[in-house]
Amino acid sequence: MSKQPSFDTVRPLVILAVVVGFAVVSWKHIRLPGSPGGAAEVAPTAIPPEPTPALPRDVPGLVAALRDPSPDVRRQAAEALGKTKDPTAALPLLQELADQDVYAKRAAAEALGLVLHNAPMETPARRQAVDGLVGLLSHPDSAVRCSAMEGLAHLPDRRAVPALIEVLRKDVDMMARGYAAWALGQVRDPQAVGPLIDALGQKDAETWKISYALGEIDDPRGHDVLLQALRKKKFDEVSGAADFFVRLNDPEVNRLLVEMLDKTRDGAVALALAKSPDPVVSKRAREFMGDAGLSRTDDD
Repeated sequence: MSKQPSFDTVRPLVILAVVVGFAVVSWKHIRLPGSPGGAAEVAPTAIPPEPTPALPRDVPGLVAALRDPSPDVRRQAAEALGKTKDPTAALPLLQELADQDVYAKRAAAEALGLVLHNAPMETPARRQAVDGLVGLLSHPDSAVRCSAMEGLAHLPDRRAVPALIEVLRKDVDMMARGYAAWALGQVRDPQAVGPLIDALGQKDAETWKISYALGEIDDPRGHDVLLQALRKKKFDEVSGAADFFVRLNDPEVNRLLVEMLDKTRDGAVALALAKSPDPVVSKRAREFMGDAGLSRTDDD
């Protein structure tokens, strides 16, 4: 017959069982953050972000919003002012170029080009805008530089050409160099042709924008370079000049354009070729656009 253990022997085990049982019961009543039925006093409630106030629709209200403490509100206000295309917003947007928030600054730079796009060349606000945007071309943030050049592309002014050529030649950011080429194509100043031809031959060149610019500037030097590249079937190098090639309406060029479209499969090329007076070229472009689900609009 086995000997029964004394109470002194089992007492530690009894105490342990009582403690464990209490802990289990207590655990069932603890409501951890995120648990079903969790108590509000245990699970701290996250403070919901304050909703962005609705922007005013009128220009004076949007101008006032440029002084809002929230950089996001300032950015949205600048974007909305750009869409109004109201030149009275130019001076407030010009002041907004000094915003410390890069997103608000970029929005103001792009909006400036939109609100002054149709203003006469010698309008004081337009001249100030060009100077302000040129000043941003040395900004350390490449995205800011690109936004400034987008603004300048809407305000073609020969006074900006030297600064744009400097970006094209020396900027370490490939995208910024591409924006410089695009803006130079909008200005259409022949002094940019030489630097653009040099840039086209670089290894990491933004060839689409560079060839576009060479096609837009009325200078035989650039046109000859584009035609030579097309005849050598360097289609990726000159696809940005599709509009220029279409304007030539040359039989040999038209034949090469159809081949360029088939090789590059570039929707932008198709949109340009759809305007061709040559029925073979325009038909092939429309077929491509139909297969790709593209549509031609008046803005293309």
